[in-house]
Amino acid sequence: MTRSLGCRVLCRVAALGLALAWCCGSLPALGAPVGETVVLPSRVNLVPWVLDAVRRILERGLNRTIALSVRPAAGFSADEPGLERSWLLLEDGDPPPVGREATGLRLSLHWVLGVRADLLAPVASAGPTTLSEFREILVRLRARPAPVFPWFESLYSPMTLRCFEVAWATGVPEQGFTALPFLQHALDQKLLNPFSIDADEALAFDVFEAGDTVFATMWVPGEALPVGSLLRGTLTRALFMPLPGPQGPAPVPRLDFTLWTPVGRAAPVLAPGVITASAPFVARPLEARLDERWIRFAFPEAYDRLVRGGGD
Repeated sequence: MTRSLGCRVLCRVAALGLALAWCCGSLPALGAPVGETVVLPSRVNLVPWVLDAVRRILERGLNRTIALSVRPAAGFSADEPGLERSWLLLEDGDPPPVGREATGLRLSLHWVLGVRADLLAPVASAGPTTLSEFREILVRLRARPAPVFPWFESLYSPMTLRCFEVAWATGVPEQGFTALPFLQHALDQKLLNPFSIDADEALAFDVFEAGDTVFATMWVPGEALPVGSLLRGTLTRALFMPLPGPQGPAPVPRLDFTLWTPVGRAAPVLAPGVITASAPFVARPLEARLDERWIRFAFPEAYDRLVRGGGD
């Protein structure tokens, strides 16, 4: 890696400060009408870059500033005191909140492979679409004169391992943990940075943003996927693509959200182009019930096997 640990810690502290500013609404869009508080219960860890993109999507769609308040989804209740006037951005599949009605504003988060095209260029003109291509590119990147680990992941996050399993699902339960052999081989061959074992989404994003890795998976709002999107921010040179699969691009795990407003409040006038987001790949919507069961019963064994090197 090209930055010291101390530098990365300072950057993460700065990023946390920006995240708090975005969530508290202290960085409003200039000239927009008075805003609303939008509460987002999330069961995935969203880095500041994603929070900023979500906030900007909502502000553009509603034509007003918002204060985005992110909460853990576990234990969240729309009936909490103090939330009576708050708008809710809820994952599809959650029970419809009492006293609120759905607006037409929806957004999706896609779990995709981020690719630093500038760092990939010396060995390939395009990102990999199959696992064999992915492995070959990783080997070629690792063999370059000033080698860095070409791939970094947030493997300490249960949802990261869950998404690998969902993307690479074979439909044959007897095959066990589908993702472990490829991940373990990449760790053994020093293609996947071993610090990935102890990394969360925030650290993985920092490493990717700093240009210390070519590949890293992350959650990306649908509107930020296209090259040239104004939501790209610091990732203007990145490509977002499905995880490579055995025969081609794997299905992309996806979370869909709907904005709910208190009954009786004036319905928002939505700007065009933000009601739904499309993506040029096959998506696989995640189901909270199945994900929670996998994380509770399967993740501990999968993670332990990954740490011990038992993926093969």
